[in-house]
Amino acid sequence: MAKYALQVINQEIRWELGYQEGLLASITVENPHLLSREQLIWCFAEMPKDEKSVMERWGNSQKIRVTKIPEDLRFDVFWEKYGYKIGGKTRVIKEWQALKDAEKAACLVAIPKYDRWLKMKDGRIEKLYPQTFLSQRRWENDFTIK
Repeated sequence: MAKYALQVINQEIRWELGYQEGLLASITVENPHLLSREQLIWCFAEMPKDEKSVMERWGNSQKIRVTKIPEDLRFDVFWEKYGYKIGGKTRVIKEWQALKDAEKAACLVAIPKYDRWLKMKDGRIEKLYPQTFLSQRRWENDFTIK
């Protein structure tokens, strides 16, 4: 099943959409209490019914961040991708396990952006320990190269 995480930028409103054979099969709303009944009804009515429409609809949105959730969200995938194996691995595992799948996906997507950003800083900024990267939710930073 292909999964996508949608998050309203600067808010705690998140959805996870699941697509089976390209068609919408599941919707999970995180923090639904933050939405009114009308907003929830609108969301369910307006969610893309097919997978290809997700990026067409919100891929370039300034208000909603869309992340395709990798199928493999195991800790080992993060550990290898982050590549800076320093600090207490046991504590890093606990931080990773405390994250929701959508957060894990956003984290994995942010790592290459973070690495490129660090490279542009020419060694003036040291890479964070993995535990710090997770516990301070640094994957949510904007690593835009200006």
